Amino acid sequence: MSGVFGEPVSYRALIVAGGGGGATQHSGGGGGGGFVESVLSGAGVYTLTVGAGGSGTTGTSATNGANSVCRFTATGGGRGGYYLSGAGQVGGSGGGGGADSGAGGAATTSLPQGFAGGNGAQHNTGGGGGGGGGGATAVGANAVAGSGGGAGNGGAGQLSFDGFYYSGGGGGGTIQNAGGSDAGNGGIGGGGGGGQGSDTTVGFGVGGGSARNPGANGGAGTGTVAVGGNGGANSGGGGGGAGRLSTASGNGGSGVVVITVSLAAPTLTFSAGVTQTSTVAGFNRVYVVTATSTTSETVTIS
Repeated sequence: MSGVFGEPVSYRALIVAGGGGGATQHSGGGGGGGFVESVLSGAGVYTLTVGAGGSGTTGTSATNGANSVCRFTATGGGRGGYYLSGAGQVGGSGGGGGADSGAGGAATTSLPQGFAGGNGAQHNTGGGGGGGGGGATAVGANAVAGSGGGAGNGGAGQLSFDGFYYSGGGGGGTIQNAGGSDAGNGGIGGGGGGGQGSDTTVGFGVGGGSARNPGANGGAGTGTVAVGGNGGANSGGGGGGAGRLSTASGNGGSGVVVITVSLAAPTLTFSAGVTQTSTVAGFNRVYVVTATSTTSETVTIS
């Protein structure tokens, strides 16, 4: 899902917020960062911010991703919900709900930026675990209780004009009991895979690819190895939920701002705290802003 605002001009912008952090102890994946496509409507000075990804946790301190700004604001992804039915948080895309029956977080409604997270399910019946975080084009999958069930996959991200997918949701975490239970995969577009906290080394969630940077796989096994995978850097992917208590869940991936400018148009001027690169692609120059040191950085169109 994306919002395109205004008439086409020479300056096209993609704004992706930071993804939400995953939760620990077989619980919810983080939601993908808000995804907005827009245009910059001519000469002026525009505030420019690239949001950091939300933090994962070994306890109950996961956080939402931070907002990104370039004319419009993309909202950070919601963190995953914790074990014992914690709800995922509202965000650009919502975080997945925690085991055993946590509700997925809703997506923000201020602009069309993403989808809700999936619901958690009872984890001690052979399946279950955390719901998948929502993505830019799809809701996170619900966890499924019972034999053959498992945690929810993260929602799919969105393909943008630069050829990459962004804002995939993080996969939910789980613990394998009788009947087996796989962790959730991260959504395409940089979602982190969920952790699977059993005594095996299989069933971990796979990180979402086709992104500027892919999401990391989750871990599998007892102890603290059943980690949630981190969301892809500068992809806005949600972090994966962890598989066991006191095990690190995935951090959300940082956001990005991409601006495409006709070669016939004036070049852009960035303030000192902006980290960016530019390349020529056909008849356009593509600026990729990967970090800003403050929330008051700018880009100027002459």
